[in-house]
Amino acid sequence: MPAISGVQAPTSTSGSTTPSVFSGMGPDAFLKLLVAQLRYQNPMSPSDPTAMMGQIAQYAQVEALTKLQNGQAADQSLSEARLATELIGKTITASDGLTTESGRVISARFTASGPVLILDSNVEVTLSAITGVEQPATA
Repeated sequence: MPAISGVQAPTSTSGSTTPSVFSGMGPDAFLKLLVAQLRYQNPMSPSDPTAMMGQIAQYAQVEALTKLQNGQAADQSLSEARLATELIGKTITASDGLTTESGRVISARFTASGPVLILDSNVEVTLSAITGVEQPATA
């Protein structure tokens, strides 16, 4: 089955892990480092509580930004799925830069990298390859 694939930005799926700003360390690494810092601090010169509060606040911000990023990725996936289902029955034109295909969308299937539209000519098209959409003629 021939396929036209467009270039897509990487999207995260709900089952994957989110890249961390701690360069490969998990989100619990900060807490482990903080506990180790408290455990091994010099009792004659304890850590500055203001600095510790700043670190905890930074951790909370990173955690909030990670949740926001996950939410936006989920919203993007839902938007792409909705668009794919709305295109069923419509005639589209798609191009991968080398070839151009046109046809009526008969179905959509959903993959980890995003929705794929199946045309009546058995050509598979990604959403990013679409260059035009036509409304079906009404009788």
